[in-house]
Amino acid sequence: MAFRDFHGDESEFAFLMFIAENAQVLEKMNIVLEFRKPYKPEELASKMMALDNARWASGSKKVGYKFSQLGEGGGSVWNHRLAFDFNCNDPFLYL
Repeated sequence: MAFRDFHGDESEFAFLMFIAENAQVLEKMNIVLEFRKPYKPEELASKMMALDNARWASGSKKVGYKFSQLGEGGGSVWNHRLAFDFNCNDPFLYL
């Protein structure tokens, strides 16, 4: 199961926790994080740790995280202009 455009809101984390704790046949959960506002690293880490430490209904933890970088103007991670921007030193910062 993949979750894209995840913004880190409390309701989104609550939904992910519900899925983790109740989906008995879940094989893997991939989350693409796209933040609208800057987060403190400690705040983000505590949310991810809570999901990592959840009581997974399907057994062990099966979550993966990816971060999307939107650039200075914001916008969508599916922006073609950003996808073809070859000025970036590390192309893997973009999804």
